[in-house]
Amino acid sequence: MNDWIVKIVDVGYKLEKDIYIFTRTQNGGREMLSGEIITDGVIPPKPTLSLTHQQMIALVNALNKEGVSPEKEYTAGKLEATEKHLEDMRKIALTDK
Repeated sequence: MNDWIVKIVDVGYKLEKDIYIFTRTQNGGREMLSGEIITDGVIPPKPTLSLTHQQMIALVNALNKEGVSPEKEYTAGKLEATEKHLEDMRKIALTDK
C-alpha cells in the first residue's frame, strides 16, 4: 500500500487553495492521484483539485460522517495503549511478591 501525500498550497491570487495528492515512485518521482507521473523537481502542471475554504469544510464534514478522522484514529490508538498499560499494571499489582 502506498503512502499518499496531500499538499495544500495557497497561491495567493485566488480564493481557492490548490490541493495536490500524490505518492512517491520508486525512482523518486511522484505519481499524482490521476495516475500522471511527475519527475522529481518538476512542478505538476495542475493541482489534483482546487477548493475554497467553505468547500474544504464541507469535504472535512463529509469525511467525518464516513468515519474518516485522524483524531479518531489517534484517540483510538491512545486508548488501546492505555488499556494495555492498565492491564500490565494489574498483572504487576496482583502478582505475589
